[in-house]
Amino acid sequence: MNRNGRFRAILVGAIAVGATVVAAAPAARSSGSPAPKVPSLDWVECSGGLTCASATVPLDYDQPRGATIEVGLIRMAATDPAHKIGTLFVGAIGSSSGFELIRDFGGILFDPSLRARFDVVGFDRRGVQRTMPVRCFDTTAEMEGFYGAKEQYPVGRDERAELAAQSRSFAAGCEERSGDLLAHASSADVARDLDLLRQAVGDDKLNYFGPSHSAYVGLIYANLFPNNVRSLILDSPQYAPSFPDGPPITAPLSRTNADLGAEVSLREFFAQCARAGVAACPFAAGGDLRSKYDRLMMRLHEHPLGAELGFTNFGEDELAALASGLMFAAEGYALLGEDLQYLFETSVVGNSARATALRLRAMTEDYANYNDAFNAIFCADMQTPRTVGQIEAAARLRDRVSPHFGHWYAYYTSLCADYPGPAEDRYTGPWGTRTSAPALVIGSTYDPITYLPGVRATTRLIPGSRLLTLHAWGHTSLAVSECANAAIADYVVHGTLPAVGTVCESDTVPFG
Repeated sequence: MNRNGRFRAILVGAIAVGATVVAAAPAARSSGSPAPKVPSLDWVECSGGLTCASATVPLDYDQPRGATIEVGLIRMAATDPAHKIGTLFVGAIGSSSGFELIRDFGGILFDPSLRARFDVVGFDRRGVQRTMPVRCFDTTAEMEGFYGAKEQYPVGRDERAELAAQSRSFAAGCEERSGDLLAHASSADVARDLDLLRQAVGDDKLNYFGPSHSAYVGLIYANLFPNNVRSLILDSPQYAPSFPDGPPITAPLSRTNADLGAEVSLREFFAQCARAGVAACPFAAGGDLRSKYDRLMMRLHEHPLGAELGFTNFGEDELAALASGLMFAAEGYALLGEDLQYLFETSVVGNSARATALRLRAMTEDYANYNDAFNAIFCADMQTPRTVGQIEAAARLRDRVSPHFGHWYAYYTSLCADYPGPAEDRYTGPWGTRTSAPALVIGSTYDPITYLPGVRATTRLIPGSRLLTLHAWGHTSLAVSECANAAIADYVVHGTLPAVGTVCESDTVPFG
């Protein structure tokens, strides 16, 4: 497998187990308060020719000369420094590490013409790994035990009561260990950090690549600092105005139609699997794949699999996690075809010849806080139902339009119900501000968490911006398409947007 393939394979399932938002604007500094101090960066060699630094920024921008935090940065220097234009800041996918993204894969993520003219800087946003990481448990074992036992979408009164108790327990643990950060972990805070980082590297205007939820940071930046934009790439953004706020019984990722993105992707998986045949996709055996998947889902709903898979419980919710996670990249389709057939057979015979074969993310670091950070970020950014009953009502509504993922995404942020961080830094608008340069917005046809119509709507939020569509399978454009890489490079280096209606093809296809 080449390096691009390894990157996409690592991305597959990164969110499968992790689950793998009132005022018109966030609280602002009073006019009489001092401006935050621009960080001084001391770059030192740290990893394979890359350099690292930390940037001191305010914990609370309402008190810009008060308590501070350190933002972890890693830099891949421009290969043609004599003709360097500036710095491209790169966010991370969800609650993963932007630092590690550039450390491990920076050399393959962008076109050489872009890397020649720009330093590429990855960073960990607030709450993640190297930037005041959120911590909700004392040990890795305690953390894994909690997430493994968490009710993803409960059935019956007892399980709903258990989820409510888990939510309270989780909130208390996060408050105890990371209480100072929780109120200041929003994407608006990260956007303000970005503007200080821009000044720290000496750029007059920001160049930013934001994939997944990092695109939300970029969109907020465009509205907070509209005159400071040079190039802004929003890769696989969810429709922002529906994100922060909504009726109290609607769930955030339901409001953005993430479940519909997963439904579209699952239907595409069925078609691709049937076309590939049993040899390449074992789940193709036995006729209609939609009907077969529905039978499997019902079996797991009624009789979850247990110890034979190495889990306490593998039911309908874990099936949704597995399917959505493996559809995060084209390479995952073949793995999904194997795993679904394995589950289909195991759910019949009740035993397994290859236990724990499912590709679910393992926590291997000393304390990998990505799940803790996910909740800190999403609970800070969006309004969510406050009771299990409200979540269940939202889930039932979404099941009507998304029968395989409605419940899953409605309950995705269930731990936010009792989360202690107040919403004082949450950004809720205004949207649609004209920026000093238009944005490039990227969306894929088969993305299991970002619904393409929402990407089109997001494009209209920044006047003059352009949509680049990827005919691709998975989440974000990273390491997917040389065509997309060239379009990104033309935009960042020269300010040239792709022609209206441009569609790029993926370099990797399912079962290819």
